[in-house]
Amino acid sequence: MTTLSEQNKAIALRFGKEAWGNVPGWDRVWEELVAEDFVWYFCGSPEPIRGSKACQEFYAGLYRGFPDIQLLTVEHAIAEGDKVAFRT
Repeated sequence: MTTLSEQNKAIALRFGKEAWGNVPGWDRVWEELVAEDFVWYFCGSPEPIRGSKACQEFYAGLYRGFPDIQLLTVEHAIAEGDKVAFRT
């Protein structure tokens, strides 16, 4: 049996590997894993991007504008209870 931390870490790692870049079906993975009230603090945006759909639209535009964007490489991931962080 896996712990809550392990389950959440697996979800976060799947998100980091499958919901970014030019991965086929990234948008379906995004819809499956991201809560509707998601808030993204993107370094290039003066205000947070609020809502799963708004974030998904932002990234879809980013991928169209930069079709050769590289996938994230997850360097480290840590989890404790319902909190997960990973470094890319």
